Amino acid sequence: LNAKTPASDYEFGGPIGAFLTSLILPVVTIWLAHCASIGEVYLTPTLSFLDDEAQQDYNEKLLNVSPMKLKQSVGACIAWFVFLVVLERVLPGEVVEGAPLVTGQRLKYRLNGHLSFWITLALLAFGKPSVTLIDDQGGTQMSGFVRYPIELLCDYFVEMAAALILLSTALSVWLYLRSFCDGVILAKGGNSGNVAYDFFIGRELNPRSLNGTFDWKEFCELRPGLILWFLFDISMAIKQYQNLGYITGSMVLINIFQGFYVWDAVFNEKAILTTFDITTDGFGMMLAFGDLAW
Repeated sequence: LNAKTPASDYEFGGPIGAFLTSLILPVVTIWLAHCASIGEVYLTPTLSFLDDEAQQDYNEKLLNVSPMKLKQSVGACIAWFVFLVVLERVLPGEVVEGAPLVTGQRLKYRLNGHLSFWITLALLAFGKPSVTLIDDQGGTQMSGFVRYPIELLCDYFVEMAAALILLSTALSVWLYLRSFCDGVILAKGGNSGNVAYDFFIGRELNPRSLNGTFDWKEFCELRPGLILWFLFDISMAIKQYQNLGYITGSMVLINIFQGFYVWDAVFNEKAILTTFDITTDGFGMMLAFGDLAW
């Protein structure tokens, strides 16, 4: 139990490869988000950090990360994560056992990702209170419910990518540090003794909180990043309609195919319990970054 990972089992080119991958992935992710936001591949954008776009020499190829938008994006991402945790805690769902661990123990998982998916879409479509001004004294009244303006995700695209990079990296650091607590089961491939390698691959096999009932790895695999992916698709379709007055066929197909992919994943949530990610890999930057930012 918790045997050292031999050098012959190294992946990603060993410690050097894992270290370089940890450094390069955030840069590539920000660059891809920038290219997507301007609609073309531009290899050498100039990086800036300006809140006031009027201060910029207008150049759409300028990779600008607005500090104000970044703060708002970090807050939104944290709120999104907490919202999904609350749904996981309060919504009904089947409790099933996972695959046997090396100790013979079988962990229990609460599966309600499919219901969380539909509740989320319903709230975004119909859950925003509509408040109207009824007099000159500032009196207001609620006139109903409308959809949330999720097309704002497009306007914050680069900052959202940066926020998810920061949060997934912070989560990875916390996961690595907590893996040194007594009594944890370490992943077979993430206990080499090399900090860079174990940080990337993941040391602890099944990090859990809330008295052992909340599984960080299973939750992150399917919910925050995957459902947000579909919300980005929807936001882009809405933004395209606002800009063009119609939605292109390619945008429709992207929403159909990627939406089906996300729905299928949460509908068949139980199937993930026997995948390599859950049964064998530790939860480190490789999975945290892939689940939340990539």
